Amino acid sequence: MPWRANRPHIILIATSLGALIVGVGLALGPWGRLFGFTAPSAAMLATIIAIAAAYLISAEIAKRLAVSSS
Repeated sequence: MPWRANRPHIILIATSLGALIVGVGLALGPWGRLFGFTAPSAAMLATIIAIAAAYLISAEIAKRLAVSSS
C-alpha cells in the first residue's frame, strides 16, 4: 500500500494527539464554562462520531480507488 509506506513523524503524531486532547478537554472540561461552552448531548456526540467515521471510511475508499486506477 503506497500511501502507508511512509509513516508520519513521531512529532506530528504527538502534536496532533496533543491538540486533540487539549481541544476535547477544553470543550468538555470545567474550563469550557469560562468560554461559554456547554456539554453536547449524547445524540450530538453520536452524530459527530458517525460523521467522522463516515469521513474516514470514504477517505480510505477514495485512496484505494486512486491507487488502483494509477
